[in-house]
Amino acid sequence: MTSKIGEIMLSEDIVEFLHGVRVFALGTRSPALRPATARVMGVFANAAKGQISLFLPNVQCDPHLANLADNGLVALTAEDPRSHRSYQLKGSVVEIRPSTDADIAIRDVYRDKLMSYFRQHSFVPLPDHFIGDYIVDPSTTITFRVLKIFNQTPGPNAGRPVDFIPVEG
Repeated sequence: MTSKIGEIMLSEDIVEFLHGVRVFALGTRSPALRPATARVMGVFANAAKGQISLFLPNVQCDPHLANLADNGLVALTAEDPRSHRSYQLKGSVVEIRPSTDADIAIRDVYRDKLMSYFRQHSFVPLPDHFIGDYIVDPSTTITFRVLKIFNQTPGPNAGRPVDFIPVEG
C-alpha cells in the first residue's frame, strides 16, 4: 500500500523494510564512470518527501563526496541479512551535511539493532565491538530523493523495477 497526500510517496512496506535490521551500501560513480561503495551506518526514510537520509562515516567519504558533487547520483542497497530480501534505491542528492545529534541517535539505534541481530543469529558468536566499533564519529548525512527502486532479492524478479512514482520537487 502506498501512502498518498497529494502525491505518491515511499510505500509503507519500503519504509518499514529500510527501518529494520539491514545491511546498507552506498554506491556512487566518478566522472570516468568508476564505481565506489561504502558501508552505510543506517538510514531514515521520509515517506512524505520520498527521501532517504543515510549516515556515512567520514572515514569513508572519499571519493563519494567528490562523486556526488560531480553528478549528484546516489544508489543505496539495503539487504535483510537473514532472508536476503534486498532493494536498490536510486536517486539524486538533496543535501549533504555533518550529522546532527538527532542523526547520531538514529544511527545508534541502527547499531544496537544490528548488534542484537548478530548476537542472536550468527553461526559464530560475534563480539559487540565487531559491529559497534565500526560506527565512528564524525559522520556525514546524505539525503537523496528516491527516483527509482529495484528489487535485488535473488530470484526471478531480481533487477526488476518496483512499482513506484517519485515525489515531485
